[in-house]
Amino acid sequence: MSISGTGGIPSQCKICSATFPSRTRLFAHLRADHEEEYCEHEHSQTDVHVPSSGLDVGQRQDASTAARLALSCPDLEAYYGIQSSRGGAANDNGRSGGIMTPSEWSTALSTYRTSLPLAFRINSNSFPNDSVQQLLLDALFDSVPPNAIEAVPSVPNLYVAAVPTRFWSERSRKLLGDAQEIGACHRQEVVSALPALLLGIQSHHCVLDLCAAPGSKTLQMLDLMHRQEEDCNFEADDDGSIAAMHRNHRKSCNTIANNYHDDDYSGTSRTKISYPSGILVANDPARNRLLQLTRRSRRQARTPLIASASDGRYFPTLRKVLGYKLKFDRVLCDVPCSGDGTLRKLSGGEWKKWTIREAMTLHKLQVRLLARALMAVKRGGRVLFSTCSLNPIENEAVVAEA
Repeated sequence: MSISGTGGIPSQCKICSATFPSRTRLFAHLRADHEEEYCEHEHSQTDVHVPSSGLDVGQRQDASTAARLALSCPDLEAYYGIQSSRGGAANDNGRSGGIMTPSEWSTALSTYRTSLPLAFRINSNSFPNDSVQQLLLDALFDSVPPNAIEAVPSVPNLYVAAVPTRFWSERSRKLLGDAQEIGACHRQEVVSALPALLLGIQSHHCVLDLCAAPGSKTLQMLDLMHRQEEDCNFEADDDGSIAAMHRNHRKSCNTIANNYHDDDYSGTSRTKISYPSGILVANDPARNRLLQLTRRSRRQARTPLIASASDGRYFPTLRKVLGYKLKFDRVLCDVPCSGDGTLRKLSGGEWKKWTIREAMTLHKLQVRLLARALMAVKRGGRVLFSTCSLNPIENEAVVAEA
């Protein structure tokens, strides 16, 4: 890979020696100026040869698709083939005892062999409508090709690139990179955005993210805490264009603008905001990952955020001023897992490394993290347990034991 530099250190392209202030800018440079070398590296881990020289962008895309369709892992396919078999007793809904039906597993396996599209979430509740962030987003949505971006109906403010960014104009790619740099939007997959929505977070809630890093869900919950109840409506415009949908969403979110008001102060205009009354505790035992989360949070409103570097199994009890224990209204327990539900992001070499051993090793840790989450929530509160795995050892078995 033609990348060097991590964290806050500038990243350098090893192909042309150009230096960039962030990895986002570096990746945009690789896709725009060194696409052949970049694609060749991306598929060097697979067993299928993907030619890059002499092919246009469309042909390379077809070759990339063919390479992914050839990915396989006999152990994984055999294990989940057993899990999806109908050998178990049927439940009340007539389903088998497995975690899915054979047809569902076949569909999932076919989906794993397709590339994962780019998705990004807009922090629409963290800045006013007349801000630089909003103006940059308006320019982005107006510049992308027609039907290049699709809104996710079930997840407000989340968009998916229906057309790969390599087919976007250079200006559109630069606008997307700039929007990420200033915190107007964050890269976040669709499934990663679901847990925070299911928690039903309100601005007055005390929320705990027990395993927060790298922070996509934490930043989403932080944005939700700045949302007002009236900001939840989302309707498409009549013309159906993505730019019109985005503008219509801005209109439906005008309540957030009402929280900003101008005061006369020495002849200048100042901006104020009504902050959430709740708190959001982001906990993670890895200090370097937690530091990365706090750096990312600087790009948006973060008044309720409290960072904690504790082992989630022994997360300390917080107390109020008078000594009473602080219980949380909502707890997100997104535990470490084997991650076999993220196969769409992995190369052929990583596919072949899959074993059941990692799930067996992590099971005990996951149980203890969930048990601590259940202890931290108040009566009538809500705990959401999530993993990036399909394995019942890391999901159903953990919930049953905790």
